[in-house]
Amino acid sequence: MTIDELKAYDGRNGAKAYVAYKNNIYDVTESPLWQEGEHEGMHFAGEDLTDQLSGAPHGEEVFKGFPVVGRLEMPESQTQETDDSATDTKEKLKVWYRRYHPHPMTVHFPIALHLFAAFMDLLFLFDPKESYALSVFYLFFGSTVMGFVAMVPGILSWWVNYDFSKAQPFLIKLYLSTLVLLLGLINIILYLNDPMIVYHDSPAGITYHTIILFTGLSVIVLGYYGGKISWGDTFMRRETEEKNQESASLQPLHNTQKSTKERLMNDTNLSILIGGPAGSGIDTIEKILTDAFKAGGYYVYSTKEYMSRVRGGSNSTLIRIGDMPIQAPCWEVDLSIALDEPSLEHMQARYTDQTLVVADVSEDKDIAHLITLPIYERAKALGSRQYANTYMAGVIFGLLELELDTLLQSIEKYFKEESENIKVSEEGYKEGKEIEHSTVPELPSRDRKSVEKLHLMNGTTACGFGFLAGGCTMVTAYPMSPSTGVLNFMAARSRDFTIVVEQSEDEIASLNMVLGGWYAGARAMTTTSGGGFALMTEALSLSGMTETPAVIYLAQRPGPATGLPTRSEQGDLNMAIYAGHGPFERIVLAPGSLESAVECGYLAFELADRYQVPVILLSDQYLADSMSTIESVDFSQYRPGRYITKSEEGYHRYADTPNGISPRSVPGFGDGLVCATSDEHDETGQITESYQTRIEMVHKRARKAETLLESALMPTVESEGEIAVIGWGSSYGAIREALSRVDDPRLCHVHFEWVHPLSEKQLALLKGYRRRIVVENNATGIFADQLKLHDITVDKRILQYNGFAFFADQLAERIKEQIKE
Repeated sequence: MTIDELKAYDGRNGAKAYVAYKNNIYDVTESPLWQEGEHEGMHFAGEDLTDQLSGAPHGEEVFKGFPVVGRLEMPESQTQETDDSATDTKEKLKVWYRRYHPHPMTVHFPIALHLFAAFMDLLFLFDPKESYALSVFYLFFGSTVMGFVAMVPGILSWWVNYDFSKAQPFLIKLYLSTLVLLLGLINIILYLNDPMIVYHDSPAGITYHTIILFTGLSVIVLGYYGGKISWGDTFMRRETEEKNQESASLQPLHNTQKSTKERLMNDTNLSILIGGPAGSGIDTIEKILTDAFKAGGYYVYSTKEYMSRVRGGSNSTLIRIGDMPIQAPCWEVDLSIALDEPSLEHMQARYTDQTLVVADVSEDKDIAHLITLPIYERAKALGSRQYANTYMAGVIFGLLELELDTLLQSIEKYFKEESENIKVSEEGYKEGKEIEHSTVPELPSRDRKSVEKLHLMNGTTACGFGFLAGGCTMVTAYPMSPSTGVLNFMAARSRDFTIVVEQSEDEIASLNMVLGGWYAGARAMTTTSGGGFALMTEALSLSGMTETPAVIYLAQRPGPATGLPTRSEQGDLNMAIYAGHGPFERIVLAPGSLESAVECGYLAFELADRYQVPVILLSDQYLADSMSTIESVDFSQYRPGRYITKSEEGYHRYADTPNGISPRSVPGFGDGLVCATSDEHDETGQITESYQTRIEMVHKRARKAETLLESALMPTVESEGEIAVIGWGSSYGAIREALSRVDDPRLCHVHFEWVHPLSEKQLALLKGYRRRIVVENNATGIFADQLKLHDITVDKRILQYNGFAFFADQLAERIKEQIKE
């Protein structure tokens, strides 16, 4: 049995409890000392206890009476690693220490001698015989000397086994043992100076007897904490988790206490808005420029708005560069490029009296700083109208006097076999450098060293990586924008990972396939948008009744019906929370950044599997399509759990457990029958119409809620003001920058990414604020209504439902208006 297979036998939810020690696997299921897979809160089933018990003064004898059910298989890589590391001094000492246990062997003597000395001293105080007095001193002298001997291997153990851990038990042992040794020296000096003090009630005599009795009590405390360390108390588990969190780049989701002023933008950013008809290469120019700007040492952010058509209309892309990370769009821009007149008119509302505009127009326009440039004619003269995008990329770099090499490298990456694009860009660069205008925006400073380590990514890709980290092995979906990006991402990765990808005939089939996948043992998901999710309602209820996990990526867009199919809105929260007939638990997550998109993608699979509920990850067009920079992610921290148990004869799929979570098995994994039905059923999965059983099953499913909420993520909190500006999901970056622009110490940003169900801890946090302002990308304030249902007063609502995500500069002004009073 491998270590991963061992994890399934954790003793919880009816599973068997197995533990490993020195490669033997013992079955401790029937032991009263291992109830629910836990031994006195110190050891846990499903684990290899060899390391935890390495410092304990015992070995295999504690497992006598427990049947050996197998051997623990060690991966070859791990075995090789152990062999290689044995050459290291510390590892050699660790091996030697585990073999001979020098500290436990030496520490028992001084503990015993101190206790005997204290006991003899009590006898002496009642009957002051000389023999008692001598016994007390010699016992105490021996215990003190042996204490110094025990300190040496004790410090060695602290180093080789626990890496000088600063956990409380270690510090208590360190300070108290040092005190005991110092007091021991004092007492020995007092006695040797005058042995008769033991008979006197002088200060020296009282001190002597007090130290004897105090050290006797102290060694009991030392022994207690030594036992905690040797037996791997829960503090060791907690300390390991804390270390893992410190090393993980995504724990917590954000730096929840970072000051707003630390992130103040200080206007050290440049915004470029590029517009043109669909089919003119706007998406390509976005990719070329963002890649080139990043290579030049700038933090980069981009987002787009596009019409629901293949050609024509007016699409635009906003690119922002700065000397600090940027996570939100702005309405007003510094530089704008319009490839045709309709695009110019479409973007004109976003121009200020300082915006420099370069446009391909045939007549003068009433725009303050307009430079007309025959973009398509120049591109055609250089080879083809299709080169308009790479030509304008060159013009932009020349106008801003940036290095041409970084642009050419980016173009070469995207047009490997079309060298003409290089020549066109070079010509555009020359002509851009010749443009002279007083309003050419200044460039922000660069941070080449930091930016070089970052990755440019959009929300679709970040969610996809999260799903991969969560162990996704099956994707079934019907294409529907803006969710199709994740389907495409997972399909592309199926070449490198074991992932089954199926484009289903419709959304109804896709979620039913997902449930079939989970029933068979896969980790399956589907992707959809609002209209498609509406069709999944019946299958969602099937997930609730059969307690089959499901992961649904729901990328929101404005409705009702087809609405604005290529625009953004946070309008589907109520549908995610309430869709389905009959009560059943579900979890709704809504990431607000690239980092949290990875995190939530991973958690979606973990939570679905652990609690046997559907998990809905709410994204939207804005989050899916926007690009920004992200630090490297340590994916080793994301280890998919194993929650499938091996069934035995008489297996009950829906066993009525205290927390409502039954042991889940899959067909073929064990001897039991895995029965599931959409009807109400008994514990075995057989259909029933018994009203008593119906009541029991409804209560059983409902009991998941309390356990499930233990995993609820607390909202991100930034700053310490008394007025909470509350957001959820994709509005995170816009609220964050808006508050830095407002720069009011009364304001505090509270952002939710676990949006349903809400826990008491989450709600208690909100009750601590004097005022609460909720910011939402919808027409009614759906999340604000959810808070009201939980008795949270919402003082103000800032809503937007025009198809755009929030713009940081506009949002800042709206927040200022709300806090005037």
